[in-house]
Amino acid sequence: MNSLLNDAKSVLKFWNQFWFAPVDLSVVSLFRMCVCTVLFFCYIERQWNIETYYFDSGYLPVSEIEVSVDKTYNPGFQPYLSSDTANFYAHLLFLGLLLAMAAGFGGRKTAWLLFILHMLFVNRNRMVNYGVDIYATFWFLYLCLIDSTKYFRLDSWWKKTKPVKPFPVLESDWVSTVGFRLIQIQLLVAYAYTGMEKLKGQTWWNGTAVWTTLMNPQITPWDFSWMKDFPLVIATLTYVTLIYEVYAPVGFVWPKTRKYFVMYGMMFHFMIGAMMSLIFFAFLMMAGLTVFIDPVVVRSWLAKFQRAS
Repeated sequence: MNSLLNDAKSVLKFWNQFWFAPVDLSVVSLFRMCVCTVLFFCYIERQWNIETYYFDSGYLPVSEIEVSVDKTYNPGFQPYLSSDTANFYAHLLFLGLLLAMAAGFGGRKTAWLLFILHMLFVNRNRMVNYGVDIYATFWFLYLCLIDSTKYFRLDSWWKKTKPVKPFPVLESDWVSTVGFRLIQIQLLVAYAYTGMEKLKGQTWWNGTAVWTTLMNPQITPWDFSWMKDFPLVIATLTYVTLIYEVYAPVGFVWPKTRKYFVMYGMMFHFMIGAMMSLIFFAFLMMAGLTVFIDPVVVRSWLAKFQRAS
């Protein structure tokens, strides 16, 4: 009986430590800066073509919004802006807040505004949403919980700041820790689920999935037919991708393999972005991986960042 009680106490202690113990805010500050910078440049393109994306004369007139949404898997309350003028200025405000957040200004209140504005545009035209919009929804929601503007702030270039401590500083409140852990779990679940789904496909088992992808002109704009002479490379890329995604929850959690999974993940997403022209999605996923970087490494970058001026 005592053994069971001790085990229960150990589990509870681990649970509390994982979800609520303070973490180093430098890591999540780097995440915030990278994510908001990528999204700022991504959504500039939407602003340039806002008539096509969000105006009544564009892809989806207001009168067609309700019919275009499958109500089976969607909540009944999905607010959006029906006025073209409102969409135009709301999107400008959205870009301005993104830039402010990337620079380290605003904090949780700005994150909430970004999340609300983002959802207004997501609901206005679901036909143009893709991976970037989905992950942006996750990241904005979790940033609402986190004190993410303590470090990597633009004003640290001209304001006097304390020297950066080279070791991790456990300083977050418990809400920030919860948000930080949710980001990490979100990535691990996404990788694992994607890998498990790939296991259902025969081409992933026989090693030809990468070849099938590269030969599809709807996916990649480049001519990769020359790779037919390198079947071993194709098979290797296929199986390495599968192993990386399926075992991501283990690779990122285990300290001995974490940095290697982060480095491979950066290369993996960069290659996908280059081969398939999914530049913004690739960089957004790379930005997400920063939550697994060692705080000691992040603090060494932070010291250089604050001396950049």
